[in-house]
Amino acid sequence: ALLSARRAHAAPPSRNSAAPQQEPIRVEVDLVGVLASVVDKTNRPIVDLPKDAFQVYDEGKLQNITLFEAETHQPIDLAMMVDESMSTALDAPTERNAAARFFQKVVRPNDGVAFFTFSDEVVERVNFTDNVPKLQQALRNTKEGAGTALYDAVVLGSQELAKRKSERRRVIVLVTDAGETTSHASFDTARREAIRSDALLYTIILNPVKGESGRNTAGEHAL
Repeated sequence: ALLSARRAHAAPPSRNSAAPQQEPIRVEVDLVGVLASVVDKTNRPIVDLPKDAFQVYDEGKLQNITLFEAETHQPIDLAMMVDESMSTALDAPTERNAAARFFQKVVRPNDGVAFFTFSDEVVERVNFTDNVPKLQQALRNTKEGAGTALYDAVVLGSQELAKRKSERRRVIVLVTDAGETTSHASFDTARREAIRSDALLYTIILNPVKGESGRNTAGEHAL
């Protein structure tokens, strides 16, 4: 659910009390969005809670919830980032099939999904669209690379989402084996850009060879 609490700050009154016409009172209103997810004891989402089931406090003071709506009703802007580095070669068909099904089931009219791949560098394959066949066709044209620019992928996805309209949901989905070898950006930069974009980040980590000697797990720990 998306809850918005309002904080109002009234401007000081005019010093000219003898003015023949009363000056308008200007009030600054801060509308702060709060994302909330509720699950039951079996970890299943509870989706039908009313507004009265929530309370929002700011520094111990109860705030007024001025807007209350299920976030799933809002259009979504989503950056799908698929790892095509050499280490994911064995799972590449699984990646593509899963992403194709994801596009088919999730994307609705007026949603915006951008498709990126990353190996040595991050490449935008399709800009934000709700055209599912176009997204699925781009999946079939991916090419295997060498390194894994995981942090760069997070940075670019975050920056592209930050350009979108603020009233839309923002999501990054990373499909990767979580290696990190060739990024120009640091972990701190990637984290900062993700936070600044106000996006939710989901990761699907592939582990084709468990306990592999010399396996690079830096990206996995970062995620």
